[in-house]
Parts: sequence; structure tokens; C-alpha cells
Amino acid sequence: MNKQQRTWIVLSKLPPGRMVKIDTYEYESLAKDILDEKVSYNSMIEIFNDKIYWQWFSNKYIKLLLK
Repeated sequence: MNKQQRTWIVLSKLPPGRMVKIDTYEYESLAKDILDEKVSYNSMIEIFNDKIYWQWFSNKYIKLLLK
């Protein structure tokens, strides 16, 4: 696990300032922005607190990369 992946995990556990719901059609484009570091940490906290999105993102970009 690299530093960026550890950061994502920590951010997913922090309480958000507001709750957001990510639409499924935005998953890939939002993930690309996160991977390209175009999303602020505050926004990632809000995004990763959408548990369905977090599950999808962690399965695709954290657990897959650890294999």
C-alpha cells in the first residue's frame, strides 16, 4: 500500500462537513480526478463518506492494486 492509498483510507474515516451522494455515472470521472490529485482533501472526505462510492473506489483502486 502506498502513501496515497493510506491517505484515501484515512480521509474515508473522517467526518464530513456535509453529506454528498455520488451518482453512478460520475464514478469513473471522479476517480480519475482523485487519482490525478485534482480533488482537495476536504472534498475527498465528503466524497468518501458516500459509503457506496467508497466501497466501489476501494475495491477498484486500493484492494485491486494490493493484489
